Amino acid sequence: LFELMRLGGNGSVRGIENGEFVGRDLAYDQSSFGISALALTDLFRKKAGGAAAVADNHNIGGFDLANFYLVGFYDRGRVLNSAHLADLLSVGPALHSYGIAGELRKLPGGGKLANISIGWAKSPQSRLHSRGVMIIGVNFDF
Repeated sequence: LFELMRLGGNGSVRGIENGEFVGRDLAYDQSSFGISALALTDLFRKKAGGAAAVADNHNIGGFDLANFYLVGFYDRGRVLNSAHLADLLSVGPALHSYGIAGELRKLPGGGKLANISIGWAKSPQSRLHSRGVMIIGVNFDF
């Protein structure tokens, strides 16, 4: 049981708890799309001051709006007990989740740059989290 593949968590299908579904074979994909807060503010901001005022006003509360992103995502994955490659690559029924997150990029941390993501994900197939789950992720650029 401890050697089986576990589906769920930030590494595969967000919105499903890691290990909620297990099997011998695992396949998943994650799709994300996002826009920077700077692009959003430029879209809705009145450009009364011209391009120079827009370029100078992208720091709010010490955060650079060019490094803050609003991200939407859709994940899907499958765990199977058969060992057929065609089953894993099938576009048939799979577990899926969707959600939204805020992502801060290029934060200094231990001599490296860190990216922090905080958001919410929901999977209709989750038995443990029917209303969704908060997700938190940290990664470092090397």
